[in-house]
Amino acid sequence: MSHSTLEASISLIRTQEGVHGKQTIAIKQFSKGEIIFHIKGKLIQKPNMHSLQIDKDKHIELVEGSFLNHNCMPNGYFNFDDMTFRALRNIRKNEELTFNYNTTEFEMSHPFLCWCGNDCCYGFVRGYKYLVDFEKNALQYLIPAYLKNMI
Repeated sequence: MSHSTLEASISLIRTQEGVHGKQTIAIKQFSKGEIIFHIKGKLIQKPNMHSLQIDKDKHIELVEGSFLNHNCMPNGYFNFDDMTFRALRNIRKNEELTFNYNTTEFEMSHPFLCWCGNDCCYGFVRGYKYLVDFEKNALQYLIPAYLKNMI
């Protein structure tokens, strides 16, 4: 297992061979709403597999959190008002940090089949653009203005 610290609150580990690659793991507990890290990175115009959409034609290659995996029932979210990644609920020490990719990406550069196993799983994750109305409505509290304005 390789291990490198990204900042005081999160740690990046590689999972065992054959599991879903790299994960970002909390090395301490977080309370709901608590800031886990600030969004920092290089601005780019075109998305890639490790970028985060932050506006209509703006993406960022994250310094921290570049290996946050998708989950249809995530424990974290991006707050673009203060450019942070926050706990959506209480998070235990050693728990994987996740977010819902549909809450930041209008159209995924690399769509994929979700493996989260939750009852509310989206199945094929392609981005906010492809969600049906009830799915969009359920995520409204997490959706930044740029995504709402793109429809």
